[in-house]
Amino acid sequence: MRNEKEFVRELSLIALDNNHVVGAIYGSTATYNTEKILTFGPLGVDPDSQKQNIGSTLVKEFISRAKKRGYKAIIITGIPSYYPRFGFKSCFDLNIIMSDGSQFDALMGLELSKGFFTDNPGIFTEAQIFFNLDRKEVEKLN
Repeated sequence: MRNEKEFVRELSLIALDNNHVVGAIYGSTATYNTEKILTFGPLGVDPDSQKQNIGSTLVKEFISRAKKRGYKAIIITGIPSYYPRFGFKSCFDLNIIMSDGSQFDALMGLELSKGFFTDNPGIFTEAQIFFNLDRKEVEKLN
């Protein structure tokens, strides 16, 4: 992922505990209609380090840095019961549609600029970065 043009290094973060990586979030650009927005994934926390707010801290810091850099929105695919605590809303509520025409519960958006989605219903196109991944390597990582 780090070698792809959509990868956003300054928004990709790791959490350390005694110089051991215990969590990470990786940011990349994507498009919504014709506008550049953000997405992230994977977000991961070492199983032995879960339930310590590491994932929450990474997401909050990602959102904070994204706002400071002037991005207008973040769209993700993630766990529908987890991300609303950070302000993410369902694609059904925001009128977000994938480039293939699909909508599903795990597709969620967060406005960083008020009214971005309500004034702008449209199509989310994931970064090419997610299509270029080696599926065997992804499964091994999972």
